[in-house]
Amino acid sequence: ATSDLCEVLKRHSTGGATTYEGYGKMDAATERRICTAVLGLLKDKSNDVQAVAVKTLGVLLTTVQEEQVLEIADSLADQVLNKDKSELRDVYAIGLRTLCKEVPEQMGDHVS
Repeated sequence: ATSDLCEVLKRHSTGGATTYEGYGKMDAATERRICTAVLGLLKDKSNDVQAVAVKTLGVLLTTVQEEQVLEIADSLADQVLNKDKSELRDVYAIGLRTLCKEVPEQMGDHVS
């Protein structure tokens, strides 16, 4: 399901569309729920699930509002610094690297 979400988001981010598969524009609450769910997948025991989550976060960074981008950045940074989550630090670091690479330029100052 996450792969499908990623593909839908990718199609609309590259095509400049503002609606998602005929469901209309995504509101802030929906964006927040999606971002929270995808961030939660980073804690999954499966490396494949974690990889899809990081890929999806990269797409989300280019499609969601600035508020969600900041929440993603804060969450990933907190997780990287959390000594209790050291076994997943690499996954969170990849997420942060993706964020640095994919965040829209106009949001750069706010995210840093």
